[in-house]
Amino acid sequence: MAKEIVIFPGGYHPFSPGHLFAYNTLRKAFPSADLYVASSDSTSERPFPFEDKKILAVAAGIPTDKFVEVKSPYKAEEITKDYNPEKDVLVFGLSAKDANRLSYVKKDGTPGYFQKYKPGIVMDTFDKHAYVYITPTVSYKVMGKDVTSASIIRKMYGEADDKGKMEILKELYPKASPEKLKPIFDKALMTSETYMPARYKAGLSDSTAKKRKVFWKKLGKYPFTKSEYEKAKDAPGDTKKTHPSKYTVAYKKKFGEDMIQFNEFLSRLEEDYKTSEKRFLDQGANPEELKADIEFHKANKNTFKPEWKNIDAIKDWKTFQEFIKDQQGQKKVKQSFKTEQDQVTLRDDDKWLILVPLDHKTSCFHGSDTDWCTTKADKEYFSKYFFEAGVILVYCLKKNETKDKWAVALHLDDLDDSEFFDKKDNSINQFSFKAQTGLDFEDIVNGVKANQDYIQKKREENHKKDLNFLLKQAIENRKPNKDLENLIITTKNAQAAYEYALYVLKGPFKDGEPIIAKNPDWVYEYASNVLKGPFKLGEPAIAKDPKWAYRYALGVLRGPFKLGEPEIAKSPMESHYYALDVLKGPFKLAEPVIAKDSHWAYPYARDVLKGPFKLGEPEIAKSPMESHYYALDVLKGPFKEGEPAIAKYPGWAYKYARDVLKGPFKEGEPAIAKYPGWAYKYARDVLKGPFKLGEPEIAKDPGLAYEYAQIGRAHV
Repeated sequence: MAKEIVIFPGGYHPFSPGHLFAYNTLRKAFPSADLYVASSDSTSERPFPFEDKKILAVAAGIPTDKFVEVKSPYKAEEITKDYNPEKDVLVFGLSAKDANRLSYVKKDGTPGYFQKYKPGIVMDTFDKHAYVYITPTVSYKVMGKDVTSASIIRKMYGEADDKGKMEILKELYPKASPEKLKPIFDKALMTSETYMPARYKAGLSDSTAKKRKVFWKKLGKYPFTKSEYEKAKDAPGDTKKTHPSKYTVAYKKKFGEDMIQFNEFLSRLEEDYKTSEKRFLDQGANPEELKADIEFHKANKNTFKPEWKNIDAIKDWKTFQEFIKDQQGQKKVKQSFKTEQDQVTLRDDDKWLILVPLDHKTSCFHGSDTDWCTTKADKEYFSKYFFEAGVILVYCLKKNETKDKWAVALHLDDLDDSEFFDKKDNSINQFSFKAQTGLDFEDIVNGVKANQDYIQKKREENHKKDLNFLLKQAIENRKPNKDLENLIITTKNAQAAYEYALYVLKGPFKDGEPIIAKNPDWVYEYASNVLKGPFKLGEPAIAKDPKWAYRYALGVLRGPFKLGEPEIAKSPMESHYYALDVLKGPFKLAEPVIAKDSHWAYPYARDVLKGPFKLGEPEIAKSPMESHYYALDVLKGPFKEGEPAIAKYPGWAYKYARDVLKGPFKEGEPAIAKYPGWAYKYARDVLKGPFKLGEPEIAKDPGLAYEYAQIGRAHV
């Protein structure tokens, strides 16, 4: 009887209630199936190793024997090897996002291996097709916040204190002990000093850590222990204000109270502008422009993210130039926000400024140092809240030294739906808001109600000046709008700039091009649909994204894109198609990367090289499927390096013997002999006679035993 195999593949960093819901959905949809959760041990891009993922999945409710380690979750050969590909059917449960990554049609227009599952269809066996069942993506509550992805969990956990971490674990895994799970999270996310590398404890980037190591060797001491960094309070002068927990008493031993010498040391250590200036000049920088950019960096470095503070860590002149331009632009935006503020002030005293922003600019100005989505200059979440949903936003800004901030999303029609957020955009409940601020929610509500008519009047007035409204109006009227253009430029909204060019101007939007040029996907769309040709200004940005760089070469340039090739070469998939569709021949730069991925090394040999790919053979040899097809389609004969992998899988061993060797495959016979169906086929199609090694298993199946006897040379 045919079996249904259902596989739920994923990364699971970590396994979440959303994953459990999807698993249970698959359980209900395929009640008689063998259902597995498949994941790899890869931690190259995500933090949790397989064994830890398994512990978390079991804690969530997955049976321990159903959470299986595989090399490639979307193949899961470690699971399917135990089933009959000519008899059983295979279904993968994927989210809509992941399912869209698969191709359901081959380039020649014929159906691909993967097909979308539809209720009631008669499924082919998995030697022909596998089917994709779309699992739902659901939100679930963690610390009062709606969560839909594992990345949000990681962020919340990383920012929480120990008590908060325990609460998060209780909500994620209510049936498990949070004390047992906490070390797993701490180790994976390096949120505990027990697991955190010393350089991270010290707040150092990799480049700065390496550089500091050289200097400390000269001092005869390398201060990367916890106790040494705790002594940082003894650092000379007021450096503890600007460099907390980075410098130890050893500095004091070296320099004493000589602050001039101390600061010179710091300068050489972290801020070697002269060396960087020489490096950038050698790379072709304009001397005058470079001087101005360096001065800007010196003056504003304390406002930059850590990875941009140290100029030594920025190796490329163009990268530095683009960063400075972006920062200068942001500064102008912030300044423009300062000039006009439209708000209702509910309280303004020595302790608090509590206000209702009435337009996007004011929201951005007051929330410039928060993570609130309504305060981002290039996104229009404020519009969706305030204008479209009718939500009143109340910003509570503390005036003491902490400068802490909270936001209330007030639903006057149903106060119970109101939401509360801290500065980091963590959702908190009303009681936590009261505890953290000392503010009474009822007082805020009454203050808003007292100004309700005015707020509504301003909402109606400002809506007509809002970016989304103006863009929609301009598209409907097909008339340029200078106010809209200025707003697009001020907010740096790349999507709006593109849509304005496409639907309103029906041609280039020159003033908006610097904004579009920084966003790879809109660069492609602008070049393809508006310019209908190259967009030089946007090429540096699109060159950094392998997917869009390939598409730009194929769809816009219709030929090689040299600037994007180094980044394309990092992705085996894009490299394969770039070679096939654009270069129409080998892509040497990418071959070392393609060679490390058997899934792409084999098609590269078959479709691009149309012959052997020696560099990729070691990796191809690890996969029985790719080894078989490489031998069949490329070498047109045996592939000795791949035979050990092929020999472990009865189905591939049989096919290799039948299609490639066209005769016995001794190395594969022990695996073939364990499965009566394959053993019978091997005897019938390859040996064309008895297969003594397989007879004990064949004998267990009366039907196959009878068919085997008909071969005429054996009696079972």
